[in-house]
Amino acid sequence: MQTFNLMGLPSLAFVQVIKKCDIVKIIELTIASKRFKRKVQEFKLKVFTLTWKYPYSMEIFSPGSSARIEFFRQDGLQITKINGTLIRMASDYSNPHYSLLFVKPGQSSTWVEVQESVTTHLLSIFRVVKYNFELRSKHHDIRSIYIWKYCRRFNNFDITDIQKPRVSLDEMTFLSKNINAEYLYIRNLKMDFRFGGTFNCKHLEITNPLWATTECLNSDHYEKIKIHVHSKRSFFFFNRVLKSWMKGGHEHLEMFYAGASVRGDAWRMLEGIEHTPTCFSNLELQFRSMDGHPTDNAVDFRRPTDGRLATLLLDEYLVLLLVWHEKHFKFVFEGTKTKLRKLKLISE
Repeated sequence: MQTFNLMGLPSLAFVQVIKKCDIVKIIELTIASKRFKRKVQEFKLKVFTLTWKYPYSMEIFSPGSSARIEFFRQDGLQITKINGTLIRMASDYSNPHYSLLFVKPGQSSTWVEVQESVTTHLLSIFRVVKYNFELRSKHHDIRSIYIWKYCRRFNNFDITDIQKPRVSLDEMTFLSKNINAEYLYIRNLKMDFRFGGTFNCKHLEITNPLWATTECLNSDHYEKIKIHVHSKRSFFFFNRVLKSWMKGGHEHLEMFYAGASVRGDAWRMLEGIEHTPTCFSNLELQFRSMDGHPTDNAVDFRRPTDGRLATLLLDEYLVLLLVWHEKHFKFVFEGTKTKLRKLKLISE
């Protein structure tokens, strides 16, 4: 096999070679060699996502190569340093889908110090397009987690099954004021308080929101809202959103979904609101909902403030409100467009 001096390559050739390298190998080499790290830092390799699965692992995804960094208590790891922090490290390239890097603290280092050192190292050599965060266990106050030093804008932010210790009111208030996310998932939290703050996200999904008041949904940031709850509490959330939307609020809302037995209550909410059988086909409605929800008995209605159109779909276990914006009319059939022209919702 013919070899060559990687560090002696011109910059353009060096970049092309590095782009074909495994991500874990790049991480290992930039930890082992300061010279190699400086060379990589000159251009920073683009990666699509960096995901913290706090506190157990991190994942890096790039179309050409993906990596998983696991913070496990594993024996037989090589001793080295990363950003001055002593660590033990080993790699595994046997998985065909992603390479693995095992990291644990060295002598006198803590788990938090190691995870933050790995984070700062990755951010020094990679140019990240999107950040994700998943909180799977709460060992510290959420406000003190190191990620806030490096990122407050996320693609996905997910808090799931945090029950002991419970999330505090101060922590939830902090999240409300500091998260900026495309998708925010809050699932199965047990809390000793009721919370009415809103969140800076476009897509909000809450499961079993016993802690949430309807005020949580009162924001123009939301484009899609999903509520999963096994009670008629979802009716109160739907009631709040519908009333706000009818008065001109929730300007960017495109979809509201509530998964529970709310059918009778939801139909009652339309009393006094003029509505007609939907002008959209089953296929068009299923395309909008993306989940293949039943479309029987769907009705259309318009809000009085600006005439914007909405469609309500109901079955025994869900209520789905679809709000139509101009961009959605591009994907309906010509026969439906004719109906929409008669309603003056699209131009001739």
